[in-house]
Amino acid sequence: MEKLAPVDIVRLGGAGNKCCSVANMRTDAYLHPSPGLCNWDLVANESLIKAMGGFVTNFDGDRLEYDVNKSHKIRGLIAAKTFNFYAQIKARMGEKLAEIQQSIKF
Repeated sequence: MEKLAPVDIVRLGGAGNKCCSVANMRTDAYLHPSPGLCNWDLVANESLIKAMGGFVTNFDGDRLEYDVNKSHKIRGLIAAKTFNFYAQIKARMGEKLAEIQQSIKF
């Protein structure tokens, strides 16, 4: 988190609650740097964030896929209230983001 400084950490329970906080712009972003989220955690929430002007990808920078024939696990998550804020997160994290990407295992 020090790579994103200055930052205030908001503690919320549940992926849905965190995504709604981004969609409602009460928080700037939701980062989930580890596996564990599943399609059903995010399919509706991603739509809400995008409808409100936000941007969502996995930690590899790929758009989320909801293919029933593939794994239901999401490879980390970056959800931001705008694309510009998303790009700023990616830029500030730099090499640390690459380290996290390589450490994510299913």
